[in-house]
This record gives sequence, C-alpha cells and structure tokens, in this order.
Amino acid sequence: MSGIKSLRLKAKVTQGELAALIASSQGAVSHYETGRRIPDIEVGKRIVSAFKQLGYETSLDEVFFDEHTGEQLR
Repeated sequence: MSGIKSLRLKAKVTQGELAALIASSQGAVSHYETGRRIPDIEVGKRIVSAFKQLGYETSLDEVFFDEHTGEQLR
C-alpha cells in the first residue's frame, strides 16, 4: 500500500475528498496510490499540506513511501 493510501485511510477521507483538497482529480489520486503515476514535488507538498489540515502530521518521506516494497518512490 502506498504512503498516500495509508494516510488517506487513517484520515478517513475518500480519494475524491483528497483530490479536492489538493486541486486534483480522483483518478490522479487513484494512480498515485497504485503507483501508476508518481506525484511531482509540488503535488507532494499539497498532499502533505492536505493531511496536515486534516490533523495528521506527515512528511514528503511518508507520502512517497511504498509500504509494499519498503522503499521510497522515485
């Protein structure tokens, strides 16, 4: 599971709700979670900011972490 999906599930928000917070689409969030696409650094910053707004302290390292492989996304 991607760091984004893990954080999103903890925050109890849908892909669509997260997408709205980061000015993106639900499809893009889905692709970030499945690894089909990797968000650029600006989107990563918006994701971190969105989770902070939701009350979850996080970092770019956590957002770009792939729990399945245990590695940072590149």
